[in-house]
Amino acid sequence: MKSLSDYFYDICNSYNDTAPNNYFNFTKNTIEIIDKFIIENPKLDLSWSTNKLYKGLKEIKKKYTGVDINQFVQNLGELHFWIECFNSGLELERLSERSTATPDFKIRLEKCDKEVFFEVKTFSIVDGEYGINRETENSLNDRIKLEEQINRGKRIASTIRCSNQYGDKLTRDKEFISLIHILIDKFENNFKSNQFNKPTFYVVNFLLNEIPRIHNAILRPYYSLNYRNINMIETGLLWAMAFGTNEMLVLYPTEFEGKPAIQGILQKQGVLMENKPNVLGIIFMIYSFGDYKGMFGLSDFKENREISEYILNKLTGNNWNDNLDSNGWQLQKTRA
Repeated sequence: MKSLSDYFYDICNSYNDTAPNNYFNFTKNTIEIIDKFIIENPKLDLSWSTNKLYKGLKEIKKKYTGVDINQFVQNLGELHFWIECFNSGLELERLSERSTATPDFKIRLEKCDKEVFFEVKTFSIVDGEYGINRETENSLNDRIKLEEQINRGKRIASTIRCSNQYGDKLTRDKEFISLIHILIDKFENNFKSNQFNKPTFYVVNFLLNEIPRIHNAILRPYYSLNYRNINMIETGLLWAMAFGTNEMLVLYPTEFEGKPAIQGILQKQGVLMENKPNVLGIIFMIYSFGDYKGMFGLSDFKENREISEYILNKLTGNNWNDNLDSNGWQLQKTRA
């Protein structure tokens, strides 16, 4: 049977040896992680996910729409999370899909004889399927330009285009605070309260969404960093997303002398500051241009602290924090 990677490269071959667009290309490394895991664990039955992934890749090859890629990436993110949990010593049970919304996974912890649930969401780009379709069209136009240059006799053809997962939602000179607002909105738009009627972690997969920093200090409210050999203060992106409050100052390093370091005041409540019973916390799957970097976690520990700490330690190591910055001492200072 062909591997998922084989299907991925078949699609690329049908598009002249390149991915149809950057966002589909981001899935390559995760597909390879899954293929490697399947080879190393032949006795595990992952058909609950792989059947959907094979079907999704076949649909993408036939017509490649934003709907197809969004659904494929969502399924991919769920299986990748399951694999990372398994590799960390947590074997999750996949919950069957029903007409009413339910979490994706659960596990019974023998140490306390309690169940913990997980709901996985892979955030799409701004404008979702329409944004992906637009990116595909732009990629095709670029290939046309390259072929025209070659046909005119140019030995080296080139074109330049910028891709932006956040579209025009990022305000000029306020990109960082805009991003916090965007991520809060994405979380809330994907949150379905009936999926959280039991103790549940909300898992956010950032496969399609680049964030400006991927070090664990972004789990702190503020932290110092060396930016162009100058010590500056920056607001922790993920901490602000979860625990930020209205009128919280948002700081970001400046590119030149005299530019304000305060980008503005947060206009939205962090997602864990709102009343969300049974939400144990947020687990973030972090990527850089499709390359998986690991998991980070945040929790206010209002619900089942012992269970929450156990899960976060298993999945993130020291890469977690709370609303009071209690674990900030273990989170690194860094260079930009």
